[in-house]
Amino acid sequence: MAAFDQVWEPVERWRSELRDKHADLVAARFDALLAQSGVDAEANAGLCSTIHALEGSLEKAKKVLARFRTASRICAFAFFASSAVAAICACMTLLAAKGGGEKPDLPAAAWIALAVCIVASGSLWRRVFAPRAKKAGEKADAIARSVAEETEKAWRQMEPLNALFDWSIPAEIAHETMPALEIDPVFSVGRLRDLADTFGLDENVLGGRSILGTASGEIAGSPFVLADAISQKWGEKTYTGSRTIHWTERVKGPDGKSHTVVRTETLVATVTKPLPIHERAKFLIFGNPAAPDLSFSRDPSPLSGRDPSERATRRAMEKEEARLEALARKMDPANPFTMMANHDFEVLFHATNRSHPVQFRLLYTPLAQQQTVTLLRDRAQGWGDDFSLRKEKMVSIVDAAHLTQADIDTSPERYRSWELAKCREKFTSFCNDWFKHLYFALSPMLCVPLYQQTRTHDDIYKTGEDRAAAPQELEAAANAFGEKHFRHPDSATLSLLKVRVDARSGGETSATVVAHGFRTEERVDVVSKWGGDGRCHDVEVHWLEYLPVQRETPMSALDATSRPRAWETPEANPSAAEAWREAFRRWNPAELAAFRHRATVSRFG
Repeated sequence: MAAFDQVWEPVERWRSELRDKHADLVAARFDALLAQSGVDAEANAGLCSTIHALEGSLEKAKKVLARFRTASRICAFAFFASSAVAAICACMTLLAAKGGGEKPDLPAAAWIALAVCIVASGSLWRRVFAPRAKKAGEKADAIARSVAEETEKAWRQMEPLNALFDWSIPAEIAHETMPALEIDPVFSVGRLRDLADTFGLDENVLGGRSILGTASGEIAGSPFVLADAISQKWGEKTYTGSRTIHWTERVKGPDGKSHTVVRTETLVATVTKPLPIHERAKFLIFGNPAAPDLSFSRDPSPLSGRDPSERATRRAMEKEEARLEALARKMDPANPFTMMANHDFEVLFHATNRSHPVQFRLLYTPLAQQQTVTLLRDRAQGWGDDFSLRKEKMVSIVDAAHLTQADIDTSPERYRSWELAKCREKFTSFCNDWFKHLYFALSPMLCVPLYQQTRTHDDIYKTGEDRAAAPQELEAAANAFGEKHFRHPDSATLSLLKVRVDARSGGETSATVVAHGFRTEERVDVVSKWGGDGRCHDVEVHWLEYLPVQRETPMSALDATSRPRAWETPEANPSAAEAWREAFRRWNPAELAAFRHRATVSRFG
C-alpha cells in the first residue's frame, strides 16, 4: 500500500507536503524539458528584451502618428471648410452682380481672414502635418516589421521546447506527487464500463449531456471521472404584445356642461412559452464499494464559512443542533435519522436523508467526521464547504463551486510562447492549479478512511477495445474542434453534440457526431383583454416556437496511446513510432479536417 494511503488528513497533508512537493516537481519538470530542448535561456531573455523595447518604441511611434494624423485631419478640414465658405461667398457676389441685385455685404476683414485661413491651413496640412504623419507611419511600420521579425525569430528559438509539451504532463506530475493517483491517457471504454457495470453508474449522468472535457483515473484503486459538460433543459420565456385602443366619452367639465373626450389605452398581453436552456457544469464521479446500500445527499452549509468561536455562530449552530435532535427523536421510519456524537459534523455536513444509518456510521467514523469538519471549515488551503455531495449506493457525485473556475483541458497549446519567462509562468500556474482543483474535488472522499481501505482496482482493460476512447471522450474532441462545424444549418441555438460509435477496428473508431439543436418558427397567439371602453379586444402576442433539428457528421478517431510521447525520441521506441506514422499516413489527413485531442486524433467530414 502506498504511503499516501495511510494518511487520512487531506487538508493537513496538502498544507504540509503535497502543495510544495507538487510545485517543486512542476519546476523540476519544466527545467528538465528546457534542458532537453537545448533552448538558450539567456539568448531568449536578450531577444525578448529587444522585442519588448521595440514594442515600447512602436507604442510611442503610434502615439506620434496619431497626433500628426489628428492635426493633419483638422488642418485639412479647416482648409476645405474655409475654401467652401469663400467659394460660396464669391458665387453669391457674382450672381448678385449679374442679376443686378444687392451685393452681399462681406467686410474686407472677413475676406482677409478666409484667405489667411485657407493659406495657413493648407500649408500646415500639406507641408507640415501630412509629411510628418507619413514619416511617422513609415517609422511605425518599420518598427512593426522589426517586432514581427524578432518575434518570429523568438518563436523559432522556442520551438524545440514548445514541441516537447504534451497533454499528459499534468497527469504525470500529479502521479509523481501522489503515487496512489493514476490518470488515464483517455476516458476509455474500459473505465466507463467499470463505472457502469461494477458500480452502477446511471448512464444518464453522462449520456444526457454533451461532454466538453474529461479527466479519468483512479485514486487508491477507486475509479473517478472529472467531467466538464453541457446539458439542455426546458425553461420558460415570457413574450409581450400590445394594442392601443381609442374611444370617446361624454363627461362634464368644470363649467357643468357635457363634453366629448377621446380616451386612449394601451392593452398589454403576455404569454409564456417553452425555451431551451443550456447549462454547463463540472463535476466528479467517484466509484467505491464501501457502504454499497447507502444513499444520501448534502449541500453547502452557510455555517461552515463562519468563525466557530463567534457567539452568533455558536448560537446558530446550537439552534440547528436542537432541530436535528428533534428530528432524530421523531423516529420516522421513512427517514431513520440518528445523531452522531460529533454534533458539529451533523450540523455542517447536514446529510439527514440517509437510506441506511448503519452503513452511514460505518462510513463516517469519528476520524472521518473530524476530517470532514476540518475540510468544511478550511478556507486557507482549499475552498472550504463549496461542494454538494450525492451518494447513490456505490457512486458518489461531487459538484464543487471551485470547479467552475477549473480548466481540466490539458492542451499543451496553452504553454506555447515565444518568451521563455511567460512559458514557464503559464506551465507552472496551470499545472499547480489543475492538481489543486482535482485534489480538493476528491477531498470529500479522501476524508473517509474506508474509501481508501476498500480497494477496488481491477483490470479494466480485458481487451484491446477496452482501451479505446469512450463516446464521451470523442464528444470532447468534437466540442474542442468546434460546435459550429457540426450544427444543423437551420439551428438557432447552441447544438449539443453526442457521439454514436459505429465500429472499431485496428485502433481506429468509426463514429457519428449527432448535433442536436432547435430551429425557430414565429407564432402568434391572440389574447383577449378588456379595455376601458367596456369591450373585449384581441391583442396579438408574437412568440417563437423551438423545434428540434439534428445533423449527423461522420467521424473517425485514431488511438494515439501507442504514439511515442513528445519528449521521447523516435529512436527510443521505433516500432511504436513507425506504427503511428503508418496509421496516420493511411488517413491522408489533408483530405479532411484532422484534430488532435488528448490521446486521440480525429477527423471529421
